[in-house]
Amino acid sequence: MADFNNAVMTNGGAALLAATTAGTAKIKFTKLVTGSGTYSDSEKTRASLQARSTLKAQKQEIPFSKIEMATDTCVKLTALVSNAELSAGYYVNEIGIYAVDELHPAAAPVLYSIAIANVADYLPPYNGLTPSTITQEYFATVDNALEVTIQTKTGAVALAEDLEATNEELA
Repeated sequence: MADFNNAVMTNGGAALLAATTAGTAKIKFTKLVTGSGTYSDSEKTRASLQARSTLKAQKQEIPFSKIEMATDTCVKLTALVSNAELSAGYYVNEIGIYAVDELHPAAAPVLYSIAIANVADYLPPYNGLTPSTITQEYFATVDNALEVTIQTKTGAVALAEDLEATNEELA
């Protein structure tokens, strides 16, 4: 089982959060990314991680399946990482989330937060039969006064627990 250090908000994420708090921006979380990059002890420091704008070795980009407020100041983002399109496996050593300023559509997405594994899960290549998946939950700090939105796009996988809840509501 994977063991990650606490996520670190990047300088780009902090700037977006500050602009949102000031009312000049609106955060839209767009995707979760995974990678195989390895980090030295000096690269794992808070200051070094805050300065990052990309993962070291991005392998996958995954849309979010679910977003919800975990606390007054924290958003829980859920994505289903799958090997269905992988021809080569990798160790999931790094995970990041991207966000964009929804009020400025031309603005480039920023790496909002990054987490580095102490112990990484291996995501094998697809064997042609049964895909391997990782349900990744990521907690991101936001201001309690913010309205946070999620970019939904075709391809986000519904989680079994969400489908069961919908079935119960419809019954």
